[in-house]
Parts: sequence; structure tokens; C-alpha cells
Amino acid sequence: MTRIAIGGLLVIPLMFGCVGEAGEGATPGSASGGASPSASGGSSGPSGSGGKIGVGSGGTSGGGGALPCEVASVLRAKCQSCHGATPLNGAPIALLTYADTQAHGVADSSRLVWQVMQTRVHSTAMNVMPPRNQPALTSTELAALDSWFAAGAPASTQACMATGTGGGGGAGVIGTGGSADTGGAGGTVGGGIGPQYLPCTPNQTLRAHATGSLTTKYPVPNPTNDFYACFNFKSPFQKGEQAIAYAPIIDDPRVIHHWILYGVNTPVVDGSITTGTLGCAATTLTAIHVSGWAPGGQNSVMDPDVGLVLDYPSFVLQVHYNNQRYADAADASGIAFCTTTTPRQNAAGVVPLGTMAFTIPANANDYAVDSNCTSLAADGKTPITVISVSPHMHKFGTGFRTQHMSGATNMGDLINVPLGTWNFDSQLHYPIPRRQVLPGDILKTTCYYDNPNPTAVSFGTRTTDEMCFDFITVFPYAAANKHCEL
Repeated sequence: MTRIAIGGLLVIPLMFGCVGEAGEGATPGSASGGASPSASGGSSGPSGSGGKIGVGSGGTSGGGGALPCEVASVLRAKCQSCHGATPLNGAPIALLTYADTQAHGVADSSRLVWQVMQTRVHSTAMNVMPPRNQPALTSTELAALDSWFAAGAPASTQACMATGTGGGGGAGVIGTGGSADTGGAGGTVGGGIGPQYLPCTPNQTLRAHATGSLTTKYPVPNPTNDFYACFNFKSPFQKGEQAIAYAPIIDDPRVIHHWILYGVNTPVVDGSITTGTLGCAATTLTAIHVSGWAPGGQNSVMDPDVGLVLDYPSFVLQVHYNNQRYADAADASGIAFCTTTTPRQNAAGVVPLGTMAFTIPANANDYAVDSNCTSLAADGKTPITVISVSPHMHKFGTGFRTQHMSGATNMGDLINVPLGTWNFDSQLHYPIPRRQVLPGDILKTTCYYDNPNPTAVSFGTRTTDEMCFDFITVFPYAAANKHCEL
């Protein structure tokens, strides 16, 4: 098991996404509406909904025939956010036309896609479709599919009414000629950067790039699954410069899985690239978590008195790719910063809470994994203020909570994602009303899991492993522990 470090403590690279045909991690770019878990004292706004892809729900295919209306309706409602006209983030196939369902499977070419579908919708393991963190098929939807499967998946004799379907989301794309957003579903067509407009013009970007050129897109290998590339940068920032707002750039949403930006206190070759889990891990052993993006990730705007610390000599942008089918995949994803060279009063940074030491028993339901941060301040004396939280688990997650305890007194939750509402494909960042954590206070993080498998599941790198982290943003960052995991 390969580990990388956040603030000197070894952790595992984050994994996000929905599951493609063969169980590989593929992600829709954003959640489309839906209730957001609430943080104590406030709630997050809704994530951007996917853009429209003009697809006939029962359109005819070149192979002849159309999807039965009932089947087309199920695919539109429960499948096409990943398996759309352009399958996103490693999803290996589209599920739009009758011909799509009659093609040979990618992972098992001896079976047709509809036969793979028949197995997957009845799976009790992690490869169930829709994924466990998404709305399940209703009894009516499952009955419609089963009837079609039982008949041998025939074509319909009449086409259905054409209906647009919600596209996979994600942050907007910065065009190669400037900052025009190309509307990568979840962004806003016509301008701006990221899922929402920033109230400033970014003056620095750190982006994936080809070897030897910071302006050429990175050619993503095909086929590849769980592929890591680390893009290394000398710091472009002045001493004391802080970020006042920042936005994710998601350039090729077909293949990007997630990214993490690390601050590094050791020299790097500017513009160099290291690939593979081991190569990326080797460059981030002393790294500090600065920012990250996962499906549902949003822009961040700091309060007027808060700036994000950027005082690192080097940065590493670690990107996780899944590319199962695109020979033309090329990516320039990353992050755009608005900065100030006049330091703000409160210098903030990220502290991970959680644990790596756990195992979820076989056949467990709402199994709780607890960890305690007993000293948020490095000196054990300084009050530390928490201003936002970012919980993270994988597909077994069902709920999440971080409590603030002062002795026997419960000071209230920093975040509480109720049981049954965790959404693996909507990894949101939640600003909260400022919470001061005093010396001696405890932050208790609890992750809840279901494990329907007959074998135990432990902490690890794969989507079929698990994690339990809460990435909290705090100030004064200089006085804070740079990690508080077990």
C-alpha cells in the first residue's frame, strides 16, 4: 500500500468517483441539486447542476431499432450522468442508444453491454449500478429493466419522445487563450472560472501540462486506470503572498478523477513531471495539503480578514486520471488563484482530521469509526479558529460527523452528514460560522459505513477501500498542528 504525506504524517491519496462497467473509478463532474449536508450553524449552497446534452431518450441507432421507452427512461434517470454522450472520468461506455446496449462489453468482450447491465443492477457488492451512493433503482424501474432483459433486450418498434438529459458536471474549463469558460457542465457558459464566478481576476494558475511545456496539455495515457501524475512547480508567489479566492480548473472531464495541490518545502525542477503512485508519493513525503478538487468541488472565497497561506518554495499538483477509451485525452486541469501581497490579519491553512487505523467488518451496517484530535494547537496553548470543513469517505460511507467537545460539554458539530445521505460524488467544502477551539478541546470525527461484502474492508488507496478524513481550514495556521490524524 503506497502512502503519501500531509504535514509529515503518511496518508493515502484521495479517491473519488462513480464506478464504470468494470468497477473502475469514474466520476460525474458534479451533483445535480439535492439536499446538502448541513454544518453546525449553517449550510452549503447547492452544487451546480449538469448541463444539457441533447440526446433523444429513445433515438434510433445505426444498428437499427430504438430503446423501449421504459428502458430509455431508466437510463436517462439513473445512468446517463456518467454514461452520457461523452462518458466522463473513465466511464467506459455510453448508454444512450439501443446500439450502445448491444455492443460488446469493455471488460468482458464475450458479453454484450445489456448482459453486463443485468448483472450489475442485481449485484450486492461494490460494483452495483447505480453506485451505492446514488439513488437506487425503484421497484418499477428495476421491473422495467428485468422485463427487457428477460426478453433478450429487444429493440422497440416505436421511438420515444426526444428528451434532453442532464450532463456530467464539474468545474468550468479555462480556454487555452484566456479565461473563457467553455461551460463544462456545472460551470457558466460565457465567462468566469470554476463552478461559480470568482469575484476577482485570477493572477496565478498551476495546471497539468506536457513535459517541457507549461502551456501544452498533458497527454493522458490510454488505456489506464488509477493513474497518478505529479506536476511540479517552483513557487510563483512572493513571500507572505496569500490566496484570497481560488477555483478549480477541470479541463478534460472525461478522464480526470481528482486532484490535490501540495505545498512542498524541498526543491523541485520547475515544470517537471513524475508519474505513477510511487513517483508521486516520493515527491510529497513532506508535503502540506493546500487545496484539492473532487466531484462537486466548488470555488472558495476567503472572508475579507482571511488569506490562505502560500509560503512554500515549491508546489506539487497531484492528478489522478482514469482513461479507458480516449486516444485524444489531453488535460490542463488545476487551480486558479486570486492573491494579495498585503497579508491579511488571519493566515489560514488546512489541517486533516481522521484516522487510517480501522477495518470495517463484513456485513456491517452503519459501522462507526472514531478518532480524536486532542491538540489542534501545536504548542498546546493557542486558541485555533475553524472556518470550514471538507469531509471525505469512499463508497461504503453512510454518514459523517465531527463534534467539538470541551471537557464533558458538547460545543456542537462542525459537520453532520446524517446517516444514509453521504454522497461520494458530491465532495463539498462547507464554510461554517467561526468556531474557536481552545487548548484541551477535542474534535471527534466519526465516519459511518455499510459493508455488504462477505469480507472486511480497510483503509487504503482504491475506491473499494475506505478513508475517514475531515480537512478543516483554520487560523492562525502557524500555530496549528499541520495534521491531527491517528
